[in-house]
Amino acid sequence: MSDVTPPPVRRRVRLNADARRQLIIDVAQQLFSKRPYSDVSMGDIADAAEIGRANLNYHFGTKRDLYVEVIKNFARLPPLPPVSRTRRPLEEEVHHIIDNWLDIVWQNRGTFITISESGPINSDREIEAILADGREAWAGRLADLLELPGGATRPARGLIHTFQASCETAVDEWLRRERLTRDDVLVLLVETLLTIARTVVPKVLDPTAARPSSAGR
Repeated sequence: MSDVTPPPVRRRVRLNADARRQLIIDVAQQLFSKRPYSDVSMGDIADAAEIGRANLNYHFGTKRDLYVEVIKNFARLPPLPPVSRTRRPLEEEVHHIIDNWLDIVWQNRGTFITISESGPINSDREIEAILADGREAWAGRLADLLELPGGATRPARGLIHTFQASCETAVDEWLRRERLTRDDVLVLLVETLLTIARTVVPKVLDPTAARPSSAGR
């Protein structure tokens, strides 16, 4: 009689439809964060999620449909942390907000890498709209943080969107290209936002501020 104990039988946990759908999204996000969009097949996703292709196709008819849901998760993560009720000096408030945001970025780094490496699929109009909605929500929060005159006006959003582009580039240099550290990114973004608040905002958003003449341009 053998003394070897047989391994326990692995039992598959039955999930309801919503839980199964979210599992598929989570698995797809992990795969898209490791390989370009074009290199991930629906078969790869089904295998990683341990489901059949028919089950996968029931929830998501195409790879694009599934990728759109991954992007929707990205648009919700990570949100900008709220401004504290007791206002601190602007330097402390900005440092606190960006520092906390980078923590959330790190926790969801796979999603950021997914966006950076997915190429032409991100030119899809629906995907562009989802990402734009996320950026607009960010813009409103930053306008509150900086107490911009008039709030999130059109010019104010232009400044904020320019800063957001810097954020996305800096995060890519940190997470994917590894040419910057987290500390580097923290200093870069904090100092950039403070410069915008102190130097750029008064010149761009204050109509009474003196500006260089544009004559002859």
